[in-house]
Amino acid sequence: MTAGKIAKKTRNQLRGDRGPAGAQGPQGKTGKTGAKGAKGATGAKGDAGAKGAPGADGTGPAFEVLTLNKTIGDASPPLLSQGLAAGAYVITADVTATNNTGAEALPIECTLVAGTESSAAAATMAKGDVQSLSVSLTHTFGSTGAVTLTCNSPEAVLVDSANMISTQVKSQVRVGI
Repeated sequence: MTAGKIAKKTRNQLRGDRGPAGAQGPQGKTGKTGAKGAKGATGAKGDAGAKGAPGADGTGPAFEVLTLNKTIGDASPPLLSQGLAAGAYVITADVTATNNTGAEALPIECTLVAGTESSAAAATMAKGDVQSLSVSLTHTFGSTGAVTLTCNSPEAVLVDSANMISTQVKSQVRVGI
């Protein structure tokens, strides 16, 4: 006879006290993966990051060479010369000269040379005249190179002072006009 065929009242009368709980059974198999959930809401925007360190300004060191009280003439050697590392440069030179000869009109020409590029300035000085000349150029050296300043005059002229400044820059751009 089965429990289903015994009357409920009789079953309750035959039931004894509940026994102690049995040992835990083994873990069951993993069930199937559930359906993918809906996309969550976009999170709040994060705080701004800390300010970064300042970057390089693109200019490098400046190199200056100078000389005082040099006499120049026709086909004079360079007044100034400066060896430079590879890179782009802005180069300027200033010369102050005095016509202390007996000549009434004495020409002077100064040429700045960097690699294959050059720039020149010229003037004519009256007797006893002091003349200032300025010359500049830009040049990019692919490897170590030199820049020179040479001044010439058909007669001996006193160069009171000459200076040349080479400033390394990030890049050189030449625009034709």
